[in-house]
Amino acid sequence: MSRHNVNKRKERGVAALWFEQVLLPDGWAQNVRVSVEAGRIDRVETGVATQPGDERHAIVLPGLANLHCHGFQRGMASLSEFRGAPDDDFWSWRDIMYRFLDRLTPEDVAAINALAFVEMMESGFTRVAEFHYLHNDADGRRYADPAETAGAVIAAAEESGIGLTLLPVFYAHGDFGGAPPAPGQRRFLSDIDGFATLVEASRSKLPADAGFGIAPHSLRAVTAGELAAILPLAGDGPIHIHAAEQMREVDASLKWSGQRPVEWLLNNADVDARWCLVHATHLTDDECDRLAASGAVAGLCPVTEANLGDGIFPATRYLAAGGAIGIGTDSNILIDAAGELRALEYSQRLRDRRRAMLGSEAVRSIGERLFREALVERRARHRRGHRNCSGPACRPLHTGDRRHRLRRCRYKHDPRPLGLRRARKLRRLRLARRAQMGFGRAPCRARRRRRALPPHGRRPARMSFDARIRAAIEGDIRSGTLRPGDKLPSEHELAALHGCARATVSKAMAALHRAGLIERRRKAGSFVADQHVHSAVLEVPDLAQLIEARGHVYRWQLLSRELAGTEVRIRGLHCEGDTVIAIETRSIVVETVPDAATERFDDVAPGTWLLAHIPWTSARHRIRAAGASAEEAHALGIAENTACLILERSTWRGEAAVTTVRQIFRGDMFDMVAHFEPSRG
Repeated sequence: MSRHNVNKRKERGVAALWFEQVLLPDGWAQNVRVSVEAGRIDRVETGVATQPGDERHAIVLPGLANLHCHGFQRGMASLSEFRGAPDDDFWSWRDIMYRFLDRLTPEDVAAINALAFVEMMESGFTRVAEFHYLHNDADGRRYADPAETAGAVIAAAEESGIGLTLLPVFYAHGDFGGAPPAPGQRRFLSDIDGFATLVEASRSKLPADAGFGIAPHSLRAVTAGELAAILPLAGDGPIHIHAAEQMREVDASLKWSGQRPVEWLLNNADVDARWCLVHATHLTDDECDRLAASGAVAGLCPVTEANLGDGIFPATRYLAAGGAIGIGTDSNILIDAAGELRALEYSQRLRDRRRAMLGSEAVRSIGERLFREALVERRARHRRGHRNCSGPACRPLHTGDRRHRLRRCRYKHDPRPLGLRRARKLRRLRLARRAQMGFGRAPCRARRRRRALPPHGRRPARMSFDARIRAAIEGDIRSGTLRPGDKLPSEHELAALHGCARATVSKAMAALHRAGLIERRRKAGSFVADQHVHSAVLEVPDLAQLIEARGHVYRWQLLSRELAGTEVRIRGLHCEGDTVIAIETRSIVVETVPDAATERFDDVAPGTWLLAHIPWTSARHRIRAAGASAEEAHALGIAENTACLILERSTWRGEAAVTTVRQIFRGDMFDMVAHFEPSRG
């Protein structure tokens, strides 16, 4: 979220941000309130209701770091998508790139990078590591300010609100062994002294919350002596390098040194957690295992690697060996954080002709596993060096950590970081510049009248009027502002309040009625319904989520826990606020769930814990009604022999039993529903 939007919220009197769900380091949390002070996250509270002035959202995720980006290449995204020579490949694409960058000014670099950074924030990236090598003017001379183009990148990051790690690139040669550079590379070139000057000039322009490192371009562009000479310039910052992207590169490296690029780096450089080997596409099994063990990060750019026909990274073996990965957008042909992760998984499927390749026993969801693997926090816990690349602002939220920038979070339905006007202006500038260079037509008036292009043709999600009205009322009901039995304003009053037609209000009220949140009484009006906790008969529900989803406080009270032979036996109470709604007696099979032997279950209900820790494949339910015994009635706060609902359930994982549970619910506060459809056989 940009600082502009933070200030706007402050002007509107927003006290804090409240979310239905937040992904925190220890898992998903419900009903989370994030307090903000001076544009930074001051406090994170979980399991709380909204307060007056809070701004409500549905879901928030920690932002991802874009670990490898050449921002200026966003301006040429479509120029290479034409059939060229029969052997068109990475090297012919590079010739198009040289032709494009020859005409770029620092102002062009700023505009194109700003557009790319806006699209990154819209797609889920909140920080970018800019692999910046466009240092010189069109004739290959250094600008009067050595960091002229670096300053343009920094300005674009500041304007868009994205976090930045700047990686000035050292580029001196055209191929292995110190071969002379090609004419198209003249805008990249430095010598060691000139690069040191560039590094200091670039560092001096950075804002306080930016990261900084260096990037020896590749072993094609840097000799062994030059690599050793420039590494101290990184200080304690990260070191990024292209490695083994193309088989032609691997073959040339073997001819030069008798070693493959990644093999040479592992044998001759102190590759550790500070290093990011970008692409690392072509690895032997030995290189794959050694790279994983080194602690370095493999900077994967699956969309670009597919677009250029580079090859497929051995992610299955690498992750199994404990290797760390990050994702990047590289050439920015398509900016989409989820798309990069999807392309990584799909590439493994195409290679091995199997499905679900990158899931794991611990995290069965492929999307969740890859998202967590790509998160900076996962690497920071084990590989301290890359914290400088990502910066503290890019880590997930931590309670009480004042360092996190509010603008680094990604919100569902969040406004565009620069607004439609700015994005439209940037797009017009790009089209006009392309026309100026002879690559395409200038934007016509009809194009200028269009709304700004969201990334890749997607429009930002917007709520309709009736959805907004429904969300506002539902939020008040779930937060407890509106309580069961409260009368709602009439449809005429709501239409005047929201500035819309009565039919729109009626549509929203009908949706709330279908959801069971309100009752519509003829000639009397609409009232907040007296809600029960609902769960589907054929599901294994998490009572904590069911209760908290209604905006009420869930509490688990452990009565007893004992390890008896091969089972852990637990007895406790499920409470909604101060009211006990269910008694639970459960046994967990230690052989199937060994962690249960050490879990105390005093802070978390065993059902919630099991759903988070072990998947089940089959379950058997038995549901019946019975009168409460004296002991049960006392625990539930009801009269003896009052009708209760008894649920007995057993679950298995394959052939192995997981748990058996008996839950006794108050009949007046719990019911079970299921949805069925007629068969079409």
